[in-house]
Amino acid sequence: MKHIITIYLCVFAFGAFTASAQNKKELLAKITELETKLNKTKQDLSISKEKESLLNQRIEMTTSEVTEAREESAKLLETINNFSSVSQQRVQNLTISLETIKQKDAQLKVVNDALAKAEEEKIKQLNVFKEGLGTVGKVGFQNGILTIVIPNADLYNDGKTTALTDKGVLSIKKVGDLLTRYPEYSIIIEGNSNEIDFSKEKVLKDNWDLSALQASTIARQLVTESKIDPKRVETSARSQYNTEAVETVTRILVKADHAAFFNTIMEGMKE
Repeated sequence: MKHIITIYLCVFAFGAFTASAQNKKELLAKITELETKLNKTKQDLSISKEKESLLNQRIEMTTSEVTEAREESAKLLETINNFSSVSQQRVQNLTISLETIKQKDAQLKVVNDALAKAEEEKIKQLNVFKEGLGTVGKVGFQNGILTIVIPNADLYNDGKTTALTDKGVLSIKKVGDLLTRYPEYSIIIEGNSNEIDFSKEKVLKDNWDLSALQASTIARQLVTESKIDPKRVETSARSQYNTEAVETVTRILVKADHAAFFNTIMEGMKE
């Protein structure tokens, strides 16, 4: 009986030993398997960390690039805004310049129209005086002023006389009749003489006296006979210093009212 028990114990022990050895072997295999998986996990982790590092670097690089791009975009936007502002200012300045040009053109048109009208009036005035005076003197413009030039020989008997001849009276009457039609014009009578000897004269001392008295004679004739307003009439004595030839002349200058002309221009510019 003891022998059998011993046998059982031996079998049990052997079985236990065998089972323990088997379990140990399996455990070692399991450990080896786990170590392999752990190493692989470590490798995967290392690879993941490298990838993460690379990804972080790329993110930092991308973030930097994005920041630079934003800064460049901001600069570009600022440049565009500045350019737009400058362009708008230029457009505004151009608009103002164009408006100024239009105003200047309008003002220039007023001046040109006034000048054209004045030129038409001058031509009309010239034709009226030429037709009205006929053979009395010569009519033309000198320095822009209508001027009637009458030889003194057609007005006086001789060079030293201050009294008009009958022909002279008729000539001045024709001039007066025309001047009464233009009350807006002022009149300047210019006397000229070039006599040489005044030694026998009691009143006249020289050509200044003579030219002055001759101009005054014509002025008096226009005022008394033609009823010209004396405020319109001036006389000018030029002695022998405005004579272009041996034969002296009397000049009657008919001056337009420039104040009215300039007022027309100024009123037109206001508009």
